[in-house]
Amino acid sequence: MLKARNPFPKIWNVIKYDFQYSARTFIPVYAVLLILSILRGLFSKTLVSVKAAEGSYQVYSQSTGIASFVLGFFFFIFYVAAFVVTIIILTKRYKQSMLGDEAYLNHSLPVTIGEHLWGHFLIDLFWFICCNLLTLLAFYLAFRKDLSSDWSLDFMRRLKEEFITNGSETGLTNPASKIILTSIIVLVLDSLYISFVFVINSIGHFFGRNKTPAIILAIVILVFIYSKFSGLIFNAVEPHNFTSFAWTYILFNLFFVAAFFTSSWAILKFRLNLE
Repeated sequence: MLKARNPFPKIWNVIKYDFQYSARTFIPVYAVLLILSILRGLFSKTLVSVKAAEGSYQVYSQSTGIASFVLGFFFFIFYVAAFVVTIIILTKRYKQSMLGDEAYLNHSLPVTIGEHLWGHFLIDLFWFICCNLLTLLAFYLAFRKDLSSDWSLDFMRRLKEEFITNGSETGLTNPASKIILTSIIVLVLDSLYISFVFVINSIGHFFGRNKTPAIILAIVILVFIYSKFSGLIFNAVEPHNFTSFAWTYILFNLFFVAAFFTSSWAILKFRLNLE
């Protein structure tokens, strides 16, 4: 009697191996970003807001000095770099481990194509979540004094009132539910990007030296298909009902995540051609 295979230990091994590789780049970048955000927050001055008219403010900034300006400049550089580096490293990692020279070793291991893909997918999703959370934290630390101004507090008050008063019209009366749904949407969009990287690179691998034109063509075709389907579906959804629109958007993108992931698996499983 054949014993059912337990894929989780193999997937966990892929996750651990990829984490060790990517952490060497991500941890220093994220650490520098957080350090710059803390320093910028320490050297900044609280904004002074004066209410000029009903519902409007004139915002005056106290002198922040050269240190705050320089720290803010480098903070924004690393803020953008955190996203760019995350995208580049994860894309490069997939190509190296599944389609490049390193694939010879990886595919000789007792790990299936599906287990490889799930391992890469989960560790990529983990790093995207870390990037989203850390950049939000860094932004708050860098500009927390600015957010304490009367103008910012008034803006947050109006935003909260908008969430509560419009709850009945949008299908949600609890502001926390909107935040949860929005977080799910971000998570699904991260998953969509990861699976999209998988499939376009897998398609491009068929074309040898012409990989770049093939990948560009695959991007154009898949984006066109995605936009066409999204237009057909969302035209039938009531945009003012946040709940129905959000869940439609989530399920729609999950369908493409599954389609891209399955297509990548099929390409690597049945037509793998390592160089």
